[in-house]
Order: sequence, then structure tokens, then C-alpha cells
Amino acid sequence: MRKLILAAFALLVMLSTSPCLQGQTLKVSKETYVDGTLTYHYYEDPATNEWVKSGPISYTKYLKDEGGAYSEVVTGQFKNGMRNGLWSLSRKEIDYPNSGGSYTTETITSTQSFKNGVPDGPWQANSFWKSRNKVYQNGRYFWAAFDPAHHEFVSLTFVNGGARGIVTVINPKRIIISLNKNGFIVGDYTFPGVYANEEVTFNKDGMVTKYISRTPSGMIQDKQSFDPELLQNGERYLAGAIGRQQLDDLKIKADTVSITKHFLSYSTIFEEDCLILPVLGGDESYTGGSTNRVYGRYIFLERQ
Repeated sequence: MRKLILAAFALLVMLSTSPCLQGQTLKVSKETYVDGTLTYHYYEDPATNEWVKSGPISYTKYLKDEGGAYSEVVTGQFKNGMRNGLWSLSRKEIDYPNSGGSYTTETITSTQSFKNGVPDGPWQANSFWKSRNKVYQNGRYFWAAFDPAHHEFVSLTFVNGGARGIVTVINPKRIIISLNKNGFIVGDYTFPGVYANEEVTFNKDGMVTKYISRTPSGMIQDKQSFDPELLQNGERYLAGAIGRQQLDDLKIKADTVSITKHFLSYSTIFEEDCLILPVLGGDESYTGGSTNRVYGRYIFLERQ
């Protein structure tokens, strides 16, 4: 009985100290937004009179145009103004007109995990799309054949806004990369390119120790040299034994670079409007039209 009383008391304390429950009653707002319906729960901050989203939220949009169909569905949770927990997002198009004059059939789905407004937990996005044109012939329109279909898939795990562990990418080839506990890529990889493949080795700290750009026929287009002294000084810098000024004195430049800016652009699928919905707010990793999410990094050394 004593344990039961203590548990009830702890629950009462927790409820009485929760910011959204201190005399606040959650209300529901249902409004039209960009041709869709946005529904969310909120309470009014007594100090600022601002509405603070807290609880479940959903956004749905269904459109038809020129015989095509478009649908978008988003569900998620807010906690005291911040995105929290699991979010699910999906968009479907069937022969829907696009800005290029053709018609797109696409399915894109994503699940995202947040903790207090920061990406934290498993994230995944999966997209299939293809397009075709209408052809006018003999007084009527006919559908042309579809262009080649595209498939893009990304799976990764965030820890407090930074990717960690295994990242799986399909675009169009399947590549699996490994990030260390600090979010730096490690291991040996061959990244496919349009005209040449990039053969890269990253050491345990995410520092590039080998770089070769090679054509499909085997010819080397570009090659970077990393002599032992250069790498040794890089390791000393990463270990904190020397600072940036000492690197400058040694005429060594050390850049920390995002993987998605050079080798793999898998971040772009998560940056689509339908997967961000910045107007909803509550995402500390996406503000002012740009993101500070860390999808993975590496360190590149070169002599100045």
C-alpha cells in the first residue's frame, strides 16, 4: 500500500510540474494550410500568449489536376512546442503534372524520430518515381511511355542531431557506410560517379588516408598523396597534442567536410518540403531555411 501511495504521489508531482499542464487546457486547432488540412493540439503560454503545440498533429492534402491525383499525409507529436517521438510522412502522385511539363507518378515515405526538437533515433526515407508526357496525335492526346524509373532509399540513426553507426543508401546503387561514435566515416569505399569512381580510405578517426579517382577503364584521373608525416601530424591534431596554429605553422590544412557535400548526397531526400514542413516549427535542426543536421563527416588533410 505504501508503494502505491508513493507512486500516486510521484505521478501527481509530475503532472503538477509539467509546463503544459500548469493550469493549461489543451485545445485543438483545425485550419486550412496550402490546400490541405492541418490539425494540432496546443495550449496558450500565459507569459507570451503564444500558442504552444503539444500533443498529436496531422496534416492531409488531396488534390486533382488534369486527371492526375496527389495526396500527402503527415502525423507526429509535439511536446511543449518541440517535435518529439515518431513522425510519419508520405506523399503519393499519380500522373500529376509537374513544373517541367511532364506528369509524375511517385511514392515517397519517411519515418523520423525526434527528442525535444532534435533528430534522435532511426530515420528512413524511401522514394520511387517516374515521369511521362502526353502526346497530341490525330486530334487527341495519348500517353507516351514512362521515362526510366528512379529509386532512392536512405536509412540512418541520429543521436542528438548527428548521424551515427550504419548508413544504408540506394541511389541507384546500394552503398553501406559506417560512422564512428563521433559521426565520422570509417573504412574503405568505392563511390560511384558519372565519369569516374572514387576510391577512398578513411581511418578510425574519419581522416582520408587514400584518394583515387578512376575511370571505368581503370585509368587514374586524380590521385591525392598523404605522406606519413602529414598523416602523423593530422592524428596529433585530432588527439589534441597540437592545435590549429601549429598546423598552420606546419603548412597543413585540415578541413572537416560533410559526406553529403561530396561523396553521397543522401541528405537531399530528407530536405524535400513534404518531409520538412518548416511552417510547423519545432525542429531545432532546420531553421531559417537551412539545416544543421550532421549526416556524417570526414577530415581531409593537404599541404598548403
